[in-house]
Amino acid sequence: MTIILSHISALEFWLSPRKVQPIIVRADIPEKGPSSHERNRFLQRFANQLGTPVHTLTKTPWPSNGPFHHHSCSLFAKGLPLAVACEGVLVCPVELAFVQVATHLPFPEQVRLGFELCGAYSVDRTASGGFFQRKPLTTPQRIVQFACGNASLRGSAKARRALRYIAENAASPAETRIAMSLTLPLAEGGLGLPKAQLNHSLPLGTYARRATGRHYFVCDLFWPDCNVAVEYDSDAVHTGAQRIAADSARRNALSYLDISVITVTRAEYQNRDDFNRVARIIAKHLHKRIRIRDVRFEQRQIHLRKALAAQPTWENRRHAQPLRDHLLSH
Repeated sequence: MTIILSHISALEFWLSPRKVQPIIVRADIPEKGPSSHERNRFLQRFANQLGTPVHTLTKTPWPSNGPFHHHSCSLFAKGLPLAVACEGVLVCPVELAFVQVATHLPFPEQVRLGFELCGAYSVDRTASGGFFQRKPLTTPQRIVQFACGNASLRGSAKARRALRYIAENAASPAETRIAMSLTLPLAEGGLGLPKAQLNHSLPLGTYARRATGRHYFVCDLFWPDCNVAVEYDSDAVHTGAQRIAADSARRNALSYLDISVITVTRAEYQNRDDFNRVARIIAKHLHKRIRIRDVRFEQRQIHLRKALAAQPTWENRRHAQPLRDHLLSH
């Protein structure tokens, strides 16, 4: 018998730290759920890695039991490309898991999830700085292709809507928060600016290379059509003369490329009024206007900022509802 992790449990697996990439195999969805012996073996293996309930996939409806919640799916007659977590345990692909949770997550949380999956980090409260670096797990294009190719799958339409606002290559949760705060629609508490490219690499010409000793610079957020870059200053990396020199060289090189650079500090982001003022400066450089006509916008923006400041659902589960608690009481 094979257990297939799905929905948010699959996302927990993909977003957890690992030294090697899992092997991918094509397999069919099992007809029924695991036996009592198989469930107990699973609990022993994943007690410290997953939250509850554990979401799994079966071909036919199967009663949920204990910490397991089974979802039936009669699609994918030719099987699925599944990751091997360990013997007898497979995991749904990232793209499928993203679609599966779309019906359960609020829209901003779905977009935030997309940024993380398509970015180079995973949120982890036990890691230094609250996250760790890794390679992107997928791309918006791959998720769109999957969602469009499986339009009858529940959550597909909501996933496609979220993907309009997801940018790839975010390097940190802070970059995701700033990008979402600037580019989500006004109705969701964002400021409605065009989607930016994240961590865009800008090659430098001969003069700029000589001046800076660098062959390229990477901009946190970049709008290539308008040559506008936004840099997030977290106050966490460099200080003093070293930082001043590096920032000066960076500004000079980007100025040589005719790129307008706007800096957003951590203090400016944390203060809503200050951030809105910086956003209007960015909008002016993008030849856009932020037009707020709905009296409910302020409350929506406050709600979005609170949601982005909280730990994401998929990271919080294994701390608030750890699987090991069920093992201890079993």
